[in-house]
Amino acid sequence: MQLRWIASPRASAFHAAEAVARGLPLTEPSLAEKLAAPVATIERVLDASAVDRRMFWRRLVPLSVKIADHRRLAEMALRSGVVKRLSKELAGVEDVVHSHWPRLEELRLRERPLREQWEARGLGFLRRASALIHSATLVAEADVALVHPCLGGGGEAHREFSLVGIEAMLANPRPELPEALRLGWLLLQLTANDQKSSERRWSAAGLAILAVALEAGESVEWTRFDQQTLEAALIAFRLPLPEGGSPAAVAGVLYSWRRRIAESPIPWSDALNELDASLRPIR
Repeated sequence: MQLRWIASPRASAFHAAEAVARGLPLTEPSLAEKLAAPVATIERVLDASAVDRRMFWRRLVPLSVKIADHRRLAEMALRSGVVKRLSKELAGVEDVVHSHWPRLEELRLRERPLREQWEARGLGFLRRASALIHSATLVAEADVALVHPCLGGGGEAHREFSLVGIEAMLANPRPELPEALRLGWLLLQLTANDQKSSERRWSAAGLAILAVALEAGESVEWTRFDQQTLEAALIAFRLPLPEGGSPAAVAGVLYSWRRRIAESPIPWSDALNELDASLRPIR
């Protein structure tokens, strides 16, 4: 997998804005306060135009990695009208974030720690993960967009754009879950497919890929693959869970599922169906 590393101040701004829109607690509450008004204005415009909020934010962040003009960015993210109004608001979000982080252009300096970790063991991780999901169809290349941390560790996979965004941490917030593991987990999601998740927030494929990532991570000595670490990863990586399912309960199902698949390998699509069925009792 060929990776293109991109330090993106603009995506950093919209990553922080999306976190505020999702109600996630920022590590710097003062930035959240400054972004509250422009984010609320953007969402009012979206609501008035019957534009899906989640769709907008999920497209805005990866598009901002390569599109500089705010009007063009709004056009691409919206696929609809109200562009002029929103382009002004998007510029306002960037102004807020750049005034809060005046040295944001130095984001490139944060690339080295993560890139060195990945280049040391990432190939071995991907080889093991590919074997575990019985797949030789991992994406051939992808963009890694580095954004300034605002959540103390976070990231998102954007399959439509063959791009993952990841906060450029200078150290691992949780030693048992290094940021290189988070990057590997995000890259694997560019291949994952789960048709049953189209009408719900959580995804069997998303949960399955986490288990695979930890098992592959253990093979390169990044982490341990056990139920306790799975539970910690579900929390730290902020995975949506089935309604009514606790991290501990979901981790138990995931771990048992992976053990069964390891003993009796089956096609990946069948494995996802089995996991989906296994999660029903805890919903």
